[in-house]
Amino acid sequence: MDIEKLEKVQLNAARIVTGFTSFASRNSIYFETGWEPLEHRRNRAKLITVYKMHNNLVPTYIQNIVPYTRGSVSRYTTRNSLDYSVPKFRLELFNKSFIPDTVRRWNALSLNTREATSIKIFKKCLYNDTVKPQKYLSFGKRFLNITHTRLRHNCILNSDLFRCNLIASPNCSCGLSEDAYHLFFVCKKYTRARNSLMNKLLTLSYVHIIDAHLLLWGDDSLTNIQNTEIFKTVQIFLSECGRFSKNV
Repeated sequence: MDIEKLEKVQLNAARIVTGFTSFASRNSIYFETGWEPLEHRRNRAKLITVYKMHNNLVPTYIQNIVPYTRGSVSRYTTRNSLDYSVPKFRLELFNKSFIPDTVRRWNALSLNTREATSIKIFKKCLYNDTVKPQKYLSFGKRFLNITHTRLRHNCILNSDLFRCNLIASPNCSCGLSEDAYHLFFVCKKYTRARNSLMNKLLTLSYVHIIDAHLLLWGDDSLTNIQNTEIFKTVQIFLSECGRFSKNV
């Protein structure tokens, strides 16, 4: 379908921005960019249109297609009396068209959201559930930031490539399975770079537990500046260990 083709165009653009490989998950891509699937953006745009129709902010010929509210055609006051009636169609194609599909989404919104006093407030309510990535996740020079991001989402080390059937073995050249924990805490090939990493982290008074999650994701309880300092130290390690190619 054309909808899926458009989604793939956005995903390809996001892969260029993030440096993700082709087998990175959509969730990982959208998490790192802070972008939304196009479907979410379309649904929000449709709800904004219904809000305008609900508040007579559209021309009359559009206003005339607004369905009746359930309360306006019933003698009884019910909990859903302010909901719009969903038109029924025999064909599934029409059932997924603008009015029935968006009316169902509108009815699912909280009453406070539907009764927002301005379109600005309504949009703010719709965007409340969107999550933007932390600023420190984009820290660093492109090569190091991409490497760090790929590590964070399991799409660069041998165990990751093996899981996707891209290589024959998940092992590091040292003979042990190569995952992020192995890279940061185990592999003897990176002892010098690791010692430097740990010594620098131990000088940071706000770092209490050093684990793979901290090195890859940071700590939500710390400030952006503190997490940035941690990420800077980690990326120095990634540069010094010599494990990764700059062809990203």
